[in-house]
Amino acid sequence: MIHQAFIEHLATIILPKRIKGDAKSPPLDRWNAKARAEEISAALVLQNYTGCMDMLSNSNLDEVEHARLSALIAINTGYYEQALAKLTIAVPKASPAKAAHLCYICGLIKSKRYYDIEASNAFHERGLKILRTAPVNADGDLELERAWLLNGLALNKAFSSRQASDSHTLTDEAFFLLKQALELVQRGGSPARTYLRFNLLSNLSFLMEIKSSYGVALDVLKSIFSKTSSEHEAEQQRWTAGFSYRVAMLHSRNGEHGAALDLFHQVVTNESELDEAAFERVQRGFSQCLQRAERYDEAIAVHEHALEIGRKLRFAGSVRHHGIGLAYIHNMQRDLDAARNVIQTCAHKDQINLLSSTTCLRVEGLKPEKISPKLPAYYPEIDLEDVPVVDLNKYLSTGAGHEAHA
Repeated sequence: MIHQAFIEHLATIILPKRIKGDAKSPPLDRWNAKARAEEISAALVLQNYTGCMDMLSNSNLDEVEHARLSALIAINTGYYEQALAKLTIAVPKASPAKAAHLCYICGLIKSKRYYDIEASNAFHERGLKILRTAPVNADGDLELERAWLLNGLALNKAFSSRQASDSHTLTDEAFFLLKQALELVQRGGSPARTYLRFNLLSNLSFLMEIKSSYGVALDVLKSIFSKTSSEHEAEQQRWTAGFSYRVAMLHSRNGEHGAALDLFHQVVTNESELDEAAFERVQRGFSQCLQRAERYDEAIAVHEHALEIGRKLRFAGSVRHHGIGLAYIHNMQRDLDAARNVIQTCAHKDQINLLSSTTCLRVEGLKPEKISPKLPAYYPEIDLEDVPVVDLNKYLSTGAGHEAHA
């Protein structure tokens, strides 16, 4: 009963208009459509999917916006087919800008959830065709939507390059598409254009990383921070943990271990700015960088600290990662007894077998798993949101020709 009261109290703070039912508030069927859409979007961010559906069922949103928001709820809860069905029905009923946007979402579902690049490209091309045939005076920001669609096609080129024999041609084509998209939104101060500019620059940097052009990738990322600083003066002196992690990983992969370690030290020193789940992920990159710099004792200490965080959070994946990392370094130092002790402790204390058919059956063969170049958007152990089967950041950044255990 106490827990229920506490949860209801939190709900009144998070969505006061929805829960309190203020007598002065207009009835649900008379809510301003834009305000209602914004409230549903806020609930989506909070992963309050039941609340989203409740609000949608009592809204006066037009058919297209209703379909868009319903589809986003379906995507985030794993109902991809239902999402695609809602969106494809809504496309012919939408304005050119909104129809193109819906095609972009469909394309993302096909690429990021079904890994069907051909189908994804078809949706993106359909969106571009809609924009090409749109009236000159059509509502919405057509250039913005065109840029998003080009961004989607570029992602698919990068994704295809992972399996192609001529990967350089595809990544060059992806670079050209991203450059085209950036040129479309290089002007304009709207939040949507500003966000997309940073998104495109980040993708350009990531593409350079895929091509192993780490120096160029670093230059692009630093230009993003410079632009962010100029457009958001309040944050001029502060690097976010995620951005610092990204830059540190690039320095490390470029062999600049001193610069990378300086950034990692900054992030871990400000541990209070991170939740424990994110901090543990930072420790993965930190320990890897220390190992590459042959500072093995420090790497062991970082692994041990992060292993305890994983145990505290009950994150099996974290315990496995740092357990394998410890065993690997001990093995490198020819201390098989210490390596076996780590394996036995994880088996008995955590019920996690580090030696298996999916990893290795011998201590000497254990190797650290690949690390994503970015901090994750999803934490499977705690997120209600549907988690992709494939981590595309990790998949794209560790293709053929890259470090085997980057």
